[in-house]
Amino acid sequence: GAVASQEIEYAVPIRLDEEVTVRYRISAVGNSSLTMEFEVRAGEDLAAEGEVTHVLLDKNGEPRDVPAAWRERIRAFEDAPVEGL
Repeated sequence: GAVASQEIEYAVPIRLDEEVTVRYRISAVGNSSLTMEFEVRAGEDLAAEGEVTHVLLDKNGEPRDVPAAWRERIRAFEDAPVEGL
């Protein structure tokens, strides 16, 4: 796959001694793409958040469909409704 787009909004710097938590979820499934949302927390503070869209590619570098089995596994794993599923 390839990263088609990525957006990150930084809120606060992270110090080397801080505990960091990253939360990541699939928020949308397109015909050939997966969109993920994420947030990074430094302690209790939101340090950054964003969105990444990945496009699935075949062996020739052309977009390919997201397999039905992937869609089902994503639907089963995500605890909140997922757009496009």
